[in-house]
Amino acid sequence: MKLNYFLGLLFIISIVSFGCSQAQVSSDESIMEENSMVEKDLSSIDESMEKSAMDKENMMKSESVTINLNQQSGSGQSGQLVLAEAGEKTKAVLTVANYDENVGQPAHLHESSCDDLGPVAYPLNNVLNGRSETMIDISFDKLISELTLSVNVHKSSAEPGIYVSCGDITLKGMNKLSSEEENLIMPGYNGNILTGTSSKYIEFNKADYDKAISENKKILLYFYANWCPICKAEQPETFAAFNELNDPNIIGFRVNYKDSETDEDEEALAKEFGVAYQHTKVILKDGKQVAKFPDSWNKQRYLDELAKA
Repeated sequence: MKLNYFLGLLFIISIVSFGCSQAQVSSDESIMEENSMVEKDLSSIDESMEKSAMDKENMMKSESVTINLNQQSGSGQSGQLVLAEAGEKTKAVLTVANYDENVGQPAHLHESSCDDLGPVAYPLNNVLNGRSETMIDISFDKLISELTLSVNVHKSSAEPGIYVSCGDITLKGMNKLSSEEENLIMPGYNGNILTGTSSKYIEFNKADYDKAISENKKILLYFYANWCPICKAEQPETFAAFNELNDPNIIGFRVNYKDSETDEDEEALAKEFGVAYQHTKVILKDGKQVAKFPDSWNKQRYLDELAKA
């Protein structure tokens, strides 16, 4: 009897001990699994930080980058900002579409993103007639190290509270320019660049025109009059087309025609190509006229005709 009682007691003790050991094993396995997950998370964070550091290092090695701006407040003023290394400074070239002539538009580089604009980090020269050029007193590498920033354009000095165009300057949003694009944004063409990054649309001057002819570029001449409502209505389409074009061998010139700003070179050019009406377009290839159109175009027509020429 006592022996049976003793054996039963040993059996109960063994069951309890087995359950405790299994619980301990389960607990140890759970701890090991949690440790493994933590190690994976830390590894993922390390990889992310390493990639971010490599991205920043690669951007610092770049000499120039371009940032796209999105229109705001229904302005239709999309644009582009090009940042280029210039010794101990950074050259900022900002272009926007659909501008009002001779209306200065304040622009700045801000801390943080467009969704949460921070204080002004670096002021830019006012955008005038669609273009602003500023030498920022900071090196390109140092500027990149301060990201994230944003570039913001205001409607006018009289209405600074209305934002018309903004773009985030982030590592992810930056694009390294090709060597051809870098050549175009760096000194080479001296006239006022109205819009475009790869394919420039420039206010006519004879020196730039002669340079384009000597380089055998495909040239669009738009004969524009500042009193012409059709010309003014068509310019946003012209801007949109040149902003979309990605061919450094295409260049456009806005040529003043029978208005208060027309000079002798522009008069001679109109006579050379037999231009009788404002908003006439002439396309040249290898220095020779290949097409001439008096009608008004939309963006797609520009793209189609320049592709065919």
